[in-house]
This record gives sequence, C-alpha cells and structure tokens, in this order.
Amino acid sequence: LGWAYATARATRLGAAQVAAHQVAVSVWLIFALILDSTAVSSQVLMSRAYSAADKPAVKSLLRYMGIAAVVQGLILLLFVNGIGWLVPSLFTPDPMVQGHLHHIMKPLALTQLIVSLTLVAESLAIGANQFRTLAGGTTLATVLAVKMISMQKTVAGIWQNGIITLFVGRFATALLANVWGWVKLNKSN
Repeated sequence: LGWAYATARATRLGAAQVAAHQVAVSVWLIFALILDSTAVSSQVLMSRAYSAADKPAVKSLLRYMGIAAVVQGLILLLFVNGIGWLVPSLFTPDPMVQGHLHHIMKPLALTQLIVSLTLVAESLAIGANQFRTLAGGTTLATVLAVKMISMQKTVAGIWQNGIITLFVGRFATALLANVWGWVKLNKSN
C-alpha cells in the first residue's frame, strides 16, 4: 500500500516526476532483491534455532545476521551513492527526468542500509514466529508513510520522507518483534 500510494502521489506531481520515481523504484528493486538473500537465510536459520529452543544459537544469529545486514547495507549504500551520477543518464535522455533522478539518488542510496536492516530483522522475527507483531507494526509504519507521502511536493520528498519512514517504521517493528521473541523464548525455558 505504501509503494502504491507513493506512485499515485508521484503521478499527481507530473510526468517527469513519476518517470523518475519509476526508474528509482526499478533501481531500488534490483538492490532489494540482492539484500533479500541474507534475509531468507536468516529466516530459515532462526526458525530452526527457535524450534530447538537453542538460546545460544538465537543470540548468535541475532548478532551475526545484524552485522551482516549492516555490512551489506553499507556496501550497497556506497555503491548506489557512487553510481548515482550515472543512473539518470542510463535510463533516460530527458533532462527533467534526469534532474529529478539526481535528487532521488541520495535517499535511494540511504534506503539500502535501512532496507538491509529491515529485511534481515523482519526475517529473524518471522523465524521467531512473531507474525502478529510484524503485521501490526507494518500497518502502523504504512499509515505513517502514507501521511508523510501525502504532504510531499516533490518526488525526492516522497523518497526522503515517505519511503524512508516506511522502512524505519518496519525496522523498529522488527526490532521490537525480535525482543519480544527473545523474551518469550526465555520465559518458556
């Protein structure tokens, strides 16, 4: 819903802004799929550790996968930031669209770290069977993001304020879900 609303809002800002938004979403998706590989392994490993009630393994996974999320997120942040000057000209010859893309590239690069942390933390929480917490928090994060997006006058504002709000909210929720899962694991034994 957050992504759909961001696109709907961008369409109201004009053709050049929505074109820049769509290019940014495509670039973002390429890197999000790369980041997702660590998240998938996190989920599988965490579900095994929780099903075995293996506290040392859970603690170790939280630490090591958190470090992996930071490292991969920083690497992609630096990479996307480094190619930010090149991306607009690769996708369009239109100077207006390129201009909007140049403004989006910094927040798009920042999302790499936030998305990496979010995907891994959510996957660890899923492995800990914290679906309700994630669902409630994601709903709240989406509502906040939609509110932020609705106030934006530029596509760069949509990314700087709306998209980042969405993922910061989801990350905070995932952290809470992981703490709750850890508490429940310690109470069960």
